Amino acid sequence: MNPASRKRPTAYLSGGKQYAASGGADWREALGNWLRQELGHRVVDPVRESRRLMARMRAQGMRLRGKRRVGGDWPAFFRRIVDADTRWLTHGSDYVVCLWNGSARKGAGTQGEITIARWRRIPVYVVSRTPLDRMPGWIQGCVACHFRSFADLKRFLVAEFESIQ
Repeated sequence: MNPASRKRPTAYLSGGKQYAASGGADWREALGNWLRQELGHRVVDPVRESRRLMARMRAQGMRLRGKRRVGGDWPAFFRRIVDADTRWLTHGSDYVVCLWNGSARKGAGTQGEITIARWRRIPVYVVSRTPLDRMPGWIQGCVACHFRSFADLKRFLVAEFESIQ
């Protein structure tokens, strides 16, 4: 295959959103910029995509008041987020980078995303200070590689993708 005709790899950035500071946007933006600039990869940032979806839904008149208030359309919004994230993950991603921290452990989306990735045989690269053998067994079963820092992950990705170019 002609290298110029190859599809650029796409990374899906998984991790806590609902319980994370800044909705989990900060690390995703920094890593996403690095992946695009240094490796030329495409990036699916579900935080950015969720914000776009929310803006479209509000423009269509959906009422997104406080999550605990009666009368809001939050269940419909969350269903659309789950559907969209699942599509982006399963139909457009070559690998997943997951930040496994307190916000990921507290929520449910990260576990769902990496389970789907494992089922679809999409490699999951986890960044966490928690040693792999201290993570829940289900999470261990979904992980292709574990890294203690983003610097370690970046070194791995450079080596991994240089070898296939």
